[in-house]
Amino acid sequence: MLSEAINPRQHGVHAVVVTFNPRMEALRCLLDALSPQVEIITVVDNGSVNEMQTWEPESYDNVQIHRIGTNLGIAAAHNIGIKKALDEEVDYVLLSDQDSIPTPNMVFELRKAAEQLTADGQQVAAVGPFFIDDKIKKSSQLIRFQGLRLIRLFQDSDGPVAEVAYLISSGCLIPKQTLKAVGLMNEALFVDYVDIDWGFRAKHRGFSSFGIFKAEMRHGIGNKPIKFMGRRFSNHSPARHYYMMRNAIWLYKQSHAPVNWKMIDSARLALRMCLYLVCSRNRRTDFKMMLKGLLHGSTSRLGPLPESEA
Repeated sequence: MLSEAINPRQHGVHAVVVTFNPRMEALRCLLDALSPQVEIITVVDNGSVNEMQTWEPESYDNVQIHRIGTNLGIAAAHNIGIKKALDEEVDYVLLSDQDSIPTPNMVFELRKAAEQLTADGQQVAAVGPFFIDDKIKKSSQLIRFQGLRLIRLFQDSDGPVAEVAYLISSGCLIPKQTLKAVGLMNEALFVDYVDIDWGFRAKHRGFSSFGIFKAEMRHGIGNKPIKFMGRRFSNHSPARHYYMMRNAIWLYKQSHAPVNWKMIDSARLALRMCLYLVCSRNRRTDFKMMLKGLLHGSTSRLGPLPESEA
């Protein structure tokens, strides 16, 4: 078990952990790290067919499980957990993936920063940690956009708190009032770009997202990474390539997404897709799913991809 948090559990913080066929050892590590930091954890299981079907968290006094029975997507699972949290009149909701591990004081640092930003007059959409991607062994810097430039943010040059373009959902601490003002996640997206879409909707309504460098988290993205020219890059399944392409194209058409981000992200997406096609062992399947995602995104066909089309 990881070392206990130095600070006590944060009263009024309800964590929502979404699982789908998790590695049980990794899930226990997450709960060991998160349980001492928050008041309640709701694990929303998205139709797992492994040991998670019958596993019960008896060794944790503040963990409850909500089993959906089928895979509704990460956005719907987050919304189920968020609604349960809001019904209990919490102050903040913390979102987490199953493959994230917060450091012992992550939640304390996030909440402290959120409250200070609010006291300073900021409308806080969310605050999130600086994280290390365990799979590519690389720190994933917080980013913002300046014109057509993508700016990577580091603590030594940006201070302990930095306003960012958006945050990944895992490790994201969201005030209750922001959720009521902005709304929930877009379930039609199913997976991928869900957090970016929500962050842009929040920004469109006057709320800003902030990265907190004192709050840290380990996180794994995608499947086994691919290597190209001595570097490691996150990799994904063909189905995820479909959702990434589809949801990106859909979001490029939305008015709440900034124009400069659309231009920067579309160029980055094209480069990533080329990289996957060059390095993937399933080039034909990946290419097929990318084209399908491009078509469906262009026609705004959202929702889960039927198994017959996968």
